[in-house]
Amino acid sequence: MGARQANVSQHLAVLRQRGIVTARKEGANIYYRIANPKIIKACDIIREVLFEQLAEAEKLARVGGESR
Repeated sequence: MGARQANVSQHLAVLRQRGIVTARKEGANIYYRIANPKIIKACDIIREVLFEQLAEAEKLARVGGESR
C-alpha cells in the first residue's frame, strides 16, 4: 500500500474502536473485515458522486479550452 505498518495499524485500531471493522486473529495474523455491508454501499455511492464530479469538471475544462 505504500504506507508504514505502524500507521496502518493505528488507522485499523481506530476503525475497530468505532465499529467500522471487525478483526479475527489466526496465529500471528489478524484479518479485518467491514462490520456492516451498508458501509460498502455508502463508499460505492461516494465513489460514484466523485466520478460524476470529475467528469463534469473535465467537460467544463474542455468547453472552456475550446472558447479560447
